[in-house]
Amino acid sequence: MRTRLGTWLLVVAAVCVTGVTGYAASNARRAVIDVTGEYDTNWGYVYLEQAEYRVWGRYKCCGGGLIRGVIKKGVLHYTWTQPGASGRGHWVIKGKTLRGPWGFGKAETGGGPWNMLRKNRKLIRPTR
Repeated sequence: MRTRLGTWLLVVAAVCVTGVTGYAASNARRAVIDVTGEYDTNWGYVYLEQAEYRVWGRYKCCGGGLIRGVIKKGVLHYTWTQPGASGRGHWVIKGKTLRGPWGFGKAETGGGPWNMLRKNRKLIRPTR
C-alpha cells in the first residue's frame, strides 16, 4: 500500500511541476515581442519597458503620465493615468510600430488613435 501511495504522490508531484513549468515557458514564448524603448507618437514622447509579458512606461503629453499593460497575442492592452484623467487602450504590435485606440475610464476606445514608432531600444528613462 505504501509503495502505491508513494508512487501516486510522485506522479502527482511530477504533473504539478511540469504544469507550472509549462505555463511559465508558454508565457515566456508569448513574450518574444519586445517593446522596450523610446517612441515618437502622435501624442509626443513615450518610453516603455518590458519584463516577460508585462509593460510599463511614461509619456510626456498632457502633463505626463504612466502606462501599465500586458501583451496578449501580439496586442498590448494598457491603462494610462495622468493628473486628473485615466483610461485604457490597446496597441497592435507590428515591428517598430504600435497602433491602436485609447479611451477614457474603462473604455479602450473613443479617445482617438495613439500610434507610435520606436526610435531606439536604449534604456533612457525620461525625467518627470
